[in-house]
Amino acid sequence: MSNYEIWNLFGPISWIFWLTLVSLLIFRSSPKWSRRLLAAALGWFIIAGFSPLGLLLMKPLENRFAGKSVAALPSNAFIAVLGGAERIGASRMAQRSEYNAHADRIIGGAELAVALPTSELAIVGGVTYPGSTLRDVDVVQRTWLALGIAPERIRLVGATKDTCTNANGVAKATRRPVILVTSAFHMPRSVACFQAAGLKPLPFPVDYETPPIDGWRDLFRGNILDNLDRTDLAIHEYVGLVVYRATGRIDEIWPEP
Repeated sequence: MSNYEIWNLFGPISWIFWLTLVSLLIFRSSPKWSRRLLAAALGWFIIAGFSPLGLLLMKPLENRFAGKSVAALPSNAFIAVLGGAERIGASRMAQRSEYNAHADRIIGGAELAVALPTSELAIVGGVTYPGSTLRDVDVVQRTWLALGIAPERIRLVGATKDTCTNANGVAKATRRPVILVTSAFHMPRSVACFQAAGLKPLPFPVDYETPPIDGWRDLFRGNILDNLDRTDLAIHEYVGLVVYRATGRIDEIWPEP
């Protein structure tokens, strides 16, 4: 089971389910603790789903690295697009490329490749759908070829499965200046990993999850599912930074712009 699957099962948003389930299972034997657990599940659901917690956690992540204008980027760059937007199973079934809500990574990389015609465009991944040979990088390559990007410009860095091994794969794949394309909330951890791999990436954040905040009313906009997802994504990134630093995979927990 991958780290991503473990997080989906036991991450903070899943606590709502687990607390409710345990509450129901122990209701007959311990009604007092059952009510407490149910109250905890309801309380966490209200905080994560109705409060601005996710927005407040997400903003520092997304604002850590400002994107550079295309004119300021080197024309001969290695554009490293981190995977994670691909729906490999759906792509295999539909026989075309299918993506989740983070497809801005794929679009942003393609836009950069068009704007920088002497650059190389790389998708960095490594996940293969069980029981098949279809990889996440294959899904993206198919999209970029359909958009008219020349096949000789597309690189597949496909032996990596997490952010820091992504960075190591890119470090081995090129000596060009690296433009790092990933979701804005994922950029701090990505930059830390790329720096630890000896690279000096040029961040190009995409896929922003938070709107502008011009007043207190903006803190409470968005629907419940968006708030839950935003909270989960932000906590996942903070936990990832802490774990990576504690295990020595990155040199600093909050990399400098």
